[in-house]
Amino acid sequence: MNNLDHSEDKIQSDCYLWLFNNHPLIRGLCFHIPNGGYRGAREANKFRAMGVVAGVPDLFLSIPSEPYHGLYIEMKTPTGTLSHEQKEMHAKLTKAGYLVIVCRSLEDFQLAVKTYLRNTVYSIV
Repeated sequence: MNNLDHSEDKIQSDCYLWLFNNHPLIRGLCFHIPNGGYRGAREANKFRAMGVVAGVPDLFLSIPSEPYHGLYIEMKTPTGTLSHEQKEMHAKLTKAGYLVIVCRSLEDFQLAVKTYLRNTVYSIV
């Protein structure tokens, strides 16, 4: 296994594909928020003007589950750490009524999604 097998992008891709293939009723209700990655100064300014906000988690599952309005998922490698901006944003989102979790593997993601969906109309999916 090479380093790419454990990259955040690879983990996130595996997680999204699992959700897409195993929960067809909620396709499109979970989506990636493209905040990360390197951008040149011009593109970074353009994205900020369009509403990109530092620290927003990678994925959003737009299904409410009592008592939460939705689920934000931050993808990290097994040794990855949260930035200051991510910690601040996670606190804001939590205060606003969202569940925010960090997933470091496909197994983390599967358990989190299955647990979260138990209190929704999609619990039977």
